Amino acid sequence: MTRTQILAAGRSVLADLLSRHMSAGTPYALLDHPSHGNVGDSAIWCGERVLLEELTGRPPDYTCNLRSFDVDELRHACPEGPVLLHGGGNLGDVWPTHQDFRENVITRLGMRRIVQLPQSMHFAEPRRRERFARVLDAHGDVHLLLRDEDSVAAAASLPASASLAPDAAVALGPQDRPVTPTLDVLVLLRTDHESVRTTTPDLRGPFEVTDWLEEDERAVARQQRRADLQALLALSPGRLSRRRRRFDAVAWGRVARGFRLLARGRTVITDRLHAHLLCVLLDLPHVVLDNSYGKVHRYVRTWHEGLKLVTTATSWREVSRLVEPGAGR
Repeated sequence: MTRTQILAAGRSVLADLLSRHMSAGTPYALLDHPSHGNVGDSAIWCGERVLLEELTGRPPDYTCNLRSFDVDELRHACPEGPVLLHGGGNLGDVWPTHQDFRENVITRLGMRRIVQLPQSMHFAEPRRRERFARVLDAHGDVHLLLRDEDSVAAAASLPASASLAPDAAVALGPQDRPVTPTLDVLVLLRTDHESVRTTTPDLRGPFEVTDWLEEDERAVARQQRRADLQALLALSPGRLSRRRRRFDAVAWGRVARGFRLLARGRTVITDRLHAHLLCVLLDLPHVVLDNSYGKVHRYVRTWHEGLKLVTTATSWREVSRLVEPGAGR
């Protein structure tokens, strides 16, 4: 299949899975907005927002981030309909703050259907997995959408339904390059504890090594002010409406920043899953290394095997052989 066909097929799979829980007019809550600079998590949020509004014809009745969650406020704003948990790569014990939040939500909303939007699952500690299993068992109506076949297999013993689903960022669809490339190679590498980097390849030609966690706080403030103005112009200045508009404005700003950053390279090297996904959306050749527990290559094997845009590599020596001077011109 072509890149466009692969993206359309993934979007169709995800829409079909979500339509089992919601349809036109269904109220819903969307929790755990990524209120941090990581472009990938915001790409997920924007894809979720696009697809969910397409399915239901309405925005979420309640949104929150980790700090603003209020169970009584949720029940008042959204007394019925599913509660959706933001997707990503934090289902498990790699990012315990997000897992603690997830388990708290499931525990406190025992009478509501909960859908975990597409995640990669990884537990290093059996006790954390066992605790999560107990939380799921006590609830009884939690539905896990998982981004790769290994995660689905690992979830087989958990007391929740588990379905294979692509990452929600695919709902953004194909994108045009926003800038003209200025580098032969843009190297975007993790700088957190999921990184396995010990060195960088000896690349010839113009290249740059970076990550996408840093953001301009003044730009974020401007986006939030514009969102507040839009809420006033739409005659919906309430706190929850203003919060949702702020969340969306900042997330879309981060995604635009990510597209601009990646498009500077004629070729990209990355160990970030969403750098891979955004490169696919941009039709941009790239080489993909794995993260610390294998989620990046697992995703490529599950959804993008054979796609000519992407090449997987297991070492920097291999990357150096793959990336020739002037690659992608």
